[in-house]
Amino acid sequence: MSNALSVLQSASDMIVAAEPTNPFTGVVPNFSVFGADFNTAWKKILGGLWALAFAAIAVYCIGATVKFASAKKQGYEHGITESARDLKNGGIAAGVCAGLPIIFSAILSVIG
Repeated sequence: MSNALSVLQSASDMIVAAEPTNPFTGVVPNFSVFGADFNTAWKKILGGLWALAFAAIAVYCIGATVKFASAKKQGYEHGITESARDLKNGGIAAGVCAGLPIIFSAILSVIG
């Protein structure tokens, strides 16, 4: 019995002593490996998608503003509450979309 325990103890000591190696040490994301054309293209595509997101948020906010004004003019309590919520959501979405570079930079600085 003590022989089995000593074998288990020495095996656990070897496992604890062996330090795991990270295969990604020194690896950083770098799109330049795919060439300058790809590096330029993905930035343009990302910028275009970001601009489309701003346009969609603007359309959403304009629609919510029109609904809010209409509900307020007609005196619909539920419509006012609902469109005010939509305006708040649009404002939050605009803030998040505008702050996206800061959010990503903060995440990358914490991780990296």
